[in-house]
Amino acid sequence: MKLNIFSDFHYCEFADANVLKQAQDYYFTFLNSVANDSADYIFSLGDLATEGNIRHYQTIEPIVNQHKNYMNVLGNHDTTYVSKKEIQHFFTSDRYFVKELEDTAIIALDSTKEFVLDNWGGIIDEEQLIWLKKEVTRLSNKNLIVLSHHPLTNTTFNSEKPMASIENSQAVNAILSRHQKNNLFICGHVHYNSVVTKENWTYIQLGATIDTGSYLEVFIEPDCFKTHLKLAQSIESKDKSFLEKVLHFTANPNNEKMPDLQLKR
Repeated sequence: MKLNIFSDFHYCEFADANVLKQAQDYYFTFLNSVANDSADYIFSLGDLATEGNIRHYQTIEPIVNQHKNYMNVLGNHDTTYVSKKEIQHFFTSDRYFVKELEDTAIIALDSTKEFVLDNWGGIIDEEQLIWLKKEVTRLSNKNLIVLSHHPLTNTTFNSEKPMASIENSQAVNAILSRHQKNNLFICGHVHYNSVVTKENWTYIQLGATIDTGSYLEVFIEPDCFKTHLKLAQSIESKDKSFLEKVLHFTANPNNEKMPDLQLKR
């Protein structure tokens, strides 16, 4: 079983036709590479569009949904100007959900607020906390892969900074810590690759795809999880100079490479 996971795609369009052409060449090359690289499921961990513009989702939707098992997790940029209900119209997944596999369960969280311009931190609402507690208890015999746009506070790089994580991380941790198997928590938001292991949880934070041109391969094997950060096919040949014009985004030239992992289940 293989998952392809990316985060912080930050699709953006431009008035200048030449810049738009350059940007779309980069964006679409990446999406097609991920979709055509054999995977059982593909997940975006949020900030698919940098402005949360309906027109942008209309452009992206046919490309990402060419893979029958594409699933979308919301990010703060997605829900700043567009309602969660409007975004869900373009994708088959709910705003939070469980995907059960034979001996593993993927739990996707919605850590976003809605129509909040001045606070890009995350939060898990009370309804979702109640649901999460029930699911974690029910799935005690399966390994978990938890997906979220925002990291949990004091886990991965910079997650302790203001608006860089889930505000009520303590409540989420109280639920997740009850699960005794070895599990993964995979997130984005901070735009920096980072891996931290605490007790039976390994936290993997992905740098912004728009910047790194890469996605995470997660292999679910009978006795372990394996991960590999993979560069999208042909992406290195694409011009990235448009990045400096993307709204609400700053490239991170010092992003660290992520080591391959093999984690006992």
